[in-house]
Amino acid sequence: VGTKSGYISALTTVNGKGAMLAQYQTFTGNPDLIEKQIEAVNKLTVQDVMNAYNKYIKNKAHIVLCVVPKGKAGMSTKADSWKMYKRNIEEESAEYKGLTYSALTETFDRSKKPAAGPSPVVNVPAYWQDNLPNGVKFIGTVSNEIPKVSIQISIAAGHRFSSPDKAGLSNLTADLLNESTLLHTPEEISDMLDALGSSIDVSGNTNEININISALTENIDKTLAIAEEILMKPKFSQEDFDRVKKQQMDAIQQQMTCGSALAEMTFMRLLYGNGHIMGMPAMGTAETLGKITLEDVKAYYQGKFSPAVTKVMVVGNMPKEQLMPKLNFLSKWSGAKVEHPAEPSPPTIAKTMIYFVDKPNAPQSEIRIGNLSMPYDALGEYYRSGIMNFPFGASFNGRVNLLLREKRGFTYGARGSFLGGLYDGTFVMNAGVRANATDSAVVDFMSELKKYADAGMTAEELTFTKSSLGQADALKYEA
Repeated sequence: VGTKSGYISALTTVNGKGAMLAQYQTFTGNPDLIEKQIEAVNKLTVQDVMNAYNKYIKNKAHIVLCVVPKGKAGMSTKADSWKMYKRNIEEESAEYKGLTYSALTETFDRSKKPAAGPSPVVNVPAYWQDNLPNGVKFIGTVSNEIPKVSIQISIAAGHRFSSPDKAGLSNLTADLLNESTLLHTPEEISDMLDALGSSIDVSGNTNEININISALTENIDKTLAIAEEILMKPKFSQEDFDRVKKQQMDAIQQQMTCGSALAEMTFMRLLYGNGHIMGMPAMGTAETLGKITLEDVKAYYQGKFSPAVTKVMVVGNMPKEQLMPKLNFLSKWSGAKVEHPAEPSPPTIAKTMIYFVDKPNAPQSEIRIGNLSMPYDALGEYYRSGIMNFPFGASFNGRVNLLLREKRGFTYGARGSFLGGLYDGTFVMNAGVRANATDSAVVDFMSELKKYADAGMTAEELTFTKSSLGQADALKYEA
């Protein structure tokens, strides 16, 4: 079932459809073999799988890679005995002898760049909405391209609503929802989902904890039963807590060795100030995570998870009338009234300042330049600012990337973007540059910013922006 689900999922995008058609055409001469492929998968038996295993895998030559801590080679299950060997293709493979190269005959001139077609008209799909008496809000659309349903249950319990002294609590709570329930272990849940060709993943971001559900339409009922169990009956065992907390602590320690992560953490702390949760990393720090107990996780779940702050987004080949009864378990959900405490005001940045974080022997510098900006909106000032910024910093052909990457050779990539959230946003220019070009890169960033602010975009940049954004927006609705 999982293989069948994978084939169907590959058809979700234009890129996937094209790749599938090309693959079948190349290897079979028939581009339209997806139904026969799925039919063949449905006919497979356990014995078929075992026959393939015995023929191609069992007792066959193989390489074992064993990664152990430095100086702990004795921990490996078997000493590494592999050595590079010399190959002589002519002697080894008779089929290569006598081959000649036939040059490809092309019907077009590669020296001429193909002209882009007109920006397509975006056909925004019709959508439906609904609300439950307990406050859960729904929005959905019907897509009949593939027999699959995708659902996102979004709860306003993200990082922003944690306490600064226990930053990382939201992220830890989300991770623990991927662990044991009162009825099943993580391994059992994984096996159940694999048998259905479904997936359920819980993750956190700035504002929400999201439960992402994907299932073949024929298996949506069984999949939603598992999702209900994950949401409503988490076990929150001490064993799971200790393991997941250690994993999160290890990830924090690893981040502290990464220049880009250090730059991001420092930048956000400077923008929001000490004592503001948005100035803290989502995983927390070693200090804040160390304070969190299992009881904190349980209290966060009880106090922040509520139908009143939950939204559900649905896309799939199932109409509202057929789907809503399957989500009826959400109507039985009750939760405490959620109150989000007032946030402290970020510090006012009166003048441009330069801050340094010393990372000894770093081969490159991570640069972040910016300020707090506006929250997201679909058609207002944020939207217009994104269009304005596109030829400056948001695209590969934008001014800052062409200057710092193509002309100067300082970096693999430089960008500048507006990032808007529900409550606020940022404008940030960033790049990882050669250490010995740090000062020059900062000067270039600020110089280009001033030029653009004074004169705006050129007519050529406006044409490029219209074409690029028109094509990109159409792709958002391709499936």
